[in-house]
Amino acid sequence: GSGYVSGISGSATYTVTDDNTLKAALDQAVSGDIILVSGEVVIDLADFILAGDPEGFTGTKIPYQFTVPAGVTLMGLRGENGSGAILKTTSYVENMLYMKDGSRISGLVLMGPDLGRDSSVTAENLSGAVKVAGNHVTIDNCEIAGFYRSCITADNVNALTVSYNYIHHCLGNTSGLALNINQTDVTARGNLFVHVRRIAALRGKDTSFTYVANVESSNDETTLFALHAATGFDPDYHPARKGVKSITVSGNTFLSKANLFWYGGIPQDTCIIRYNWFAYPESSYVQNQLAPGGGAAGMFNGRMLMYDNLFGVSYPVVVSKDDTAPEIPSDSRLGRYSLIQSYPLTMPAAVVNSAVTVRYSSPLRASVLSASYYLDQSDAPYQTLKNLVLNCSSMTYTEIAENVIAVMQGIGCYSNYLTWHDK
Repeated sequence: GSGYVSGISGSATYTVTDDNTLKAALDQAVSGDIILVSGEVVIDLADFILAGDPEGFTGTKIPYQFTVPAGVTLMGLRGENGSGAILKTTSYVENMLYMKDGSRISGLVLMGPDLGRDSSVTAENLSGAVKVAGNHVTIDNCEIAGFYRSCITADNVNALTVSYNYIHHCLGNTSGLALNINQTDVTARGNLFVHVRRIAALRGKDTSFTYVANVESSNDETTLFALHAATGFDPDYHPARKGVKSITVSGNTFLSKANLFWYGGIPQDTCIIRYNWFAYPESSYVQNQLAPGGGAAGMFNGRMLMYDNLFGVSYPVVVSKDDTAPEIPSDSRLGRYSLIQSYPLTMPAAVVNSAVTVRYSSPLRASVLSASYYLDQSDAPYQTLKNLVLNCSSMTYTEIAENVIAVMQGIGCYSNYLTWHDK
């Protein structure tokens, strides 16, 4: 967003404006190159991905992969003077972008086909945004939304950094993973997560997850972090399964009432939860989803460290877990084995800003109106829109509203009608 400093130095090696020039740049780029997606262009990658390449004489096709090569930076100017390019797919694709060793995606909007949908969409939809297929990859200052299955997937890689992104509307009923992590060490810092089914699914005995200075909101019906079982049983908490290597959750803001963890396995080294702000009292959360159930109080002085977390907004208290605390506290705000820390707290006063009155001297004609440059089966919604533009002066308000709704239902959000109209 505005004010973000990317730290990217040097001028662009390639400047691209459509899917053809983007494909050509990615095919030619070598380590150290910078590919700039110019201005506020909207590029639909679905045509290339779905066209694919024939697979022998089998009648099937191998989908084309838009791959950011090793050491290459693919960037836009999101937030600079209100600008920002959009890369999107209007059809379901397994992954829209792939990233190799040392590559970076910065300052782009990545938009999937499911922005306006929710968990009622079929579970067979496998749409995903980014597949990390290399070590030391960075994804920063991006908006990623509208992917039913996952926004970022990483499998068997090291040193993945996900920072200062806005990740939202990833709502698959059986998936909906902002971060889908397996056998990877990942740092997520300074991100905003809104309307996601899970912030992270964490798998693999070597996975280390560091989650620092993020904000979470609007995810009430979920558990934020799914800790899947790895191999073998935990020696300290038998019959619990072993889980990922380690987790650190520090300095974050959790604004919804969503529970923190689902424990399929217990982190093997440490699970550190500290300096976070939870908007509700500790007792509002399912206790076995803050710390694993069945464990003795001694766990809070060993592998499971939960201390100096702030709970509540109107009457906040700083809470730590301690083996000297009672399992059932007398204070109804607290959970198992919790103590209130005696820190003086002064909550900042809320700043009230008056709404801005919007006045337009002339009607705005936005160039970006829907989710696709085309419709797979029919151009009828675009014809409806064309007729609406030509005849709106003779229509009633009700007729105009009905036609606009019909267009939105047929097309979706975020595509360029003017491009279709000029074909």
